[in-house]
Amino acid sequence: MSGSFSDRISYGLGLSYLKSGNTEQALKEFSSLADSSKDDSLRVSALAEIAGVYLESGENKKAIGIYEDILKDYPDCANCGYVYSGLGLALLKSREYIRAIEVLKSAIAKYPDTSTSLSINGERSRTTESPARETINFYLGMAYYEQGDFLNSYMQLRSFVPRYPQSAHKARALNLQGLSLKSLGRFQDAYEIFKQAASMSAQDAKLSARAEFEMADCLYSLGRIEEALSKLEYLRSKYSSSEVSSAVLWRLAEHYFQENKLDLSRRYLLDIIQSGQDPSARDDAYYLLGRAFEKDGRYEEALEAFKKIERDKQKVYPKIADIYKSSGNFPEAASYYRKVLQEGGLEGKAEARFNLAECLEEAGQLDEAVIEYRAINPDADKDILVKGLLRAAKIYEDKEDIQKAIETYEKIVSLEVEESKFAQERLLEIQNHK
Repeated sequence: MSGSFSDRISYGLGLSYLKSGNTEQALKEFSSLADSSKDDSLRVSALAEIAGVYLESGENKKAIGIYEDILKDYPDCANCGYVYSGLGLALLKSREYIRAIEVLKSAIAKYPDTSTSLSINGERSRTTESPARETINFYLGMAYYEQGDFLNSYMQLRSFVPRYPQSAHKARALNLQGLSLKSLGRFQDAYEIFKQAASMSAQDAKLSARAEFEMADCLYSLGRIEEALSKLEYLRSKYSSSEVSSAVLWRLAEHYFQENKLDLSRRYLLDIIQSGQDPSARDDAYYLLGRAFEKDGRYEEALEAFKKIERDKQKVYPKIADIYKSSGNFPEAASYYRKVLQEGGLEGKAEARFNLAECLEEAGQLDEAVIEYRAINPDADKDILVKGLLRAAKIYEDKEDIQKAIETYEKIVSLEVEESKFAQERLLEIQNHK
């Protein structure tokens, strides 16, 4: 058995292992082939398969590294179109959208519409257009969309659909095209595209169902509210156990929340929670449910809903803290404001620190309160910063810590804000009573 024939047997064996789900053995076969084969085309194919395994398992960085090595070491390989598409997808999954666009655009520029591709037996065949190029064009539209460049996404995908009418990517391309138009505020045009996508249930039932939901959402955005609500209720019945049901129920719940029909809103939110399909959707439902109870003045039930959120807890801590604060439970409120300060970014932290200080002051913990008032970030909103300094200065005065009161009022004067005049007057008053 010749070495070349042996290599092809090894490659076919690796593909068989992949098909049967034995990725470990497949990787061993492909790795051995990539290390030892003297046939560059088979070596490239083996490396591409290894990268594909890593891509499938979510190890995107490993996949990117292998794809880049192939293009560096074998820049003119017969299968380089597929390598480019794999690299583009890996970059997309890694959210490196700018690099993905650069790679995919360079691949389109490099490869003509007619190309040669390598079959499993190593023979080259002529095709009207490389299937890899089709995939590259689709991924480019997707990359534009994920980057938020909705105009280029729409333009790319608008030309894709008629160019590749039999493409396996057609349903997804139509949906992304519709979403791009929707993001551009072109709701009627988006509706027509989603209508096309909804008719493709044979190709992708899930995307077809999603397209039907997007049609209803476009109607809502066009101001055809009753028509949209009727469509959503129909979809709720039609897709009661599908993934799109959460989106349908959420849209109905959100509408009735905005209309202040809170019992109706809660009914749909409880349906989302009880379906148990999507943890993220369930958390969103608990959050809006808490807000609905809060709007009704049912604070205990609001707290119960907020506390059931399992992910992104930092977004709900301020709500819980505010409810405890408004009900006079200052120790509990303070504990949740501290959680806001311990987690997440800078957004909302100045306000949380001010509220924490207020709780401590209300609880009679004046030394701790003044520390928190003075710890408000100097780069925070001036209103909150000044309010905190004024409260700190008042506490110092009440405690007859005159030197610290003077220092705090002087800080307010230096900020040159409206309250600086009051701070200057307090400084004069303190001086006159020395």
